[in-house]
Amino acid sequence: MLVSMHLCFLSQGRRGESPEWDEFLDEQISQQQAWRTELGIEKEEADRAYQFMRWSDRLSLILAQGKLPDAGRALEITSGIDGQRYDSQGK
Repeated sequence: MLVSMHLCFLSQGRRGESPEWDEFLDEQISQQQAWRTELGIEKEEADRAYQFMRWSDRLSLILAQGKLPDAGRALEITSGIDGQRYDSQGK
């Protein structure tokens, strides 16, 4: 479910490019609903889990690529769970 949510997030700008992309994205959204039902979780709970996954993914990419800013400038990792901003300055 989280992988499907991530594919939709990464591909959302492609909606409208072709009927195939639209069908793929619609199918993913439908599958996500089915998976939430099977797991017995609400959309908000799934969204919260996805926010954590995105935060972790972004942080791992920053660390793996070693792309921290010079001169002590803050680097936003991403807005995390509940919209909390996380950056390299300790939040």
